[in-house]
Amino acid sequence: MKTIIGVVVPIMTTERTMVCPKCGIQNECHSDPTGSMHTPSDGAFGVCISCGVIGVYTNNATRQRLATDEEIDALPDDFRKMVMLLSERIEQENKGKS
Repeated sequence: MKTIIGVVVPIMTTERTMVCPKCGIQNECHSDPTGSMHTPSDGAFGVCISCGVIGVYTNNATRQRLATDEEIDALPDDFRKMVMLLSERIEQENKGKS
């Protein structure tokens, strides 16, 4: 586990680069909710550490598209809460920098 902006998240890996669908930054880390350290695959969820957008991996897990509200609502409760909290904290952190 790793703490990012006060949110405890599963272990990070650096096996893939993902391009954020909102800010375009290339993220080299991935958080696996199971802690199994596997490489992300299409359909997995992620949060951009730069802007906080919640995305879904696509294109052999090298890109993300924006997650829909329905997809986020369908996540298991613990994972959804962690993802939402991390997203909110990143957005708050960014507001404090502007």
